[in-house]
Amino acid sequence: RFNYRHVNARVRSWIPDVEDYRRPLTRLPFIPKDDAAMKRVGQELFNALAQGVIGRLWHLSKNGQPVDAFMGLSGGLDSALAFLVSLYAYDQLGWDRKHLYAVRLPGPASSRKTQGNSRKLAKALKTGLKTANITNLATRALRDAGHEPCWQCPQCENAQARARTFILKTLGFNLGTGDMSEAAKGWCTEGGDQSSHWHVIANIPKTLVRYLVRYYIQFMTDDEVTRKTLWNILGTLISPELRKGKEGEPIQSSEE
Repeated sequence: RFNYRHVNARVRSWIPDVEDYRRPLTRLPFIPKDDAAMKRVGQELFNALAQGVIGRLWHLSKNGQPVDAFMGLSGGLDSALAFLVSLYAYDQLGWDRKHLYAVRLPGPASSRKTQGNSRKLAKALKTGLKTANITNLATRALRDAGHEPCWQCPQCENAQARARTFILKTLGFNLGTGDMSEAAKGWCTEGGDQSSHWHVIANIPKTLVRYLVRYYIQFMTDDEVTRKTLWNILGTLISPELRKGKEGEPIQSSEE
């Protein structure tokens, strides 16, 4: 069913100077330095990531029939890349994109900008699209636990994250969106991004996430709505959008 590509590698011995441990370090070690390298590395990475998704979907498939998969598309950076990779996998399998569902999960702290971008991206890419507001589910969980929702504390953040995951896994096979930087630092949305049935970009650092979205814009799409929406996502502050700020306050920032 699958074709394999053989790669020849030249391996040379390297004997370090054990007396001197100094060596040059780059601030962005995973990022290619020029456009030619960008095209080559971007293509390699998209193919490699998609092969993981393809293998998992094919295992679930019955005689090659399309599998429905559900991903939380937040309008943020990580979910955008995970969605683009999954879309590429569906295209490689020859399956209708409608079987890949973007699931919008707005809550009390969600912004119009990110929710608008998630809707625009799904419609431009002609995938399936569902919307499930998490507010009622999170509110009930908090009140059952004896906590009145304020949408500004860790308990409220956790309840929203669990509500998102609960809905995604209730729908069916859930493709996850967490990246390697989050997992390595332990900076994860509780029960949210790092909990899924298959992690699409779990071995990709955050700097490379941004880079690969730019690669997709430049080399993998001609659709102007898709390109404009992805540029908008690239320019959006990275936020879990789980803490509702007061009027006039900036939204919650992951990088801060």
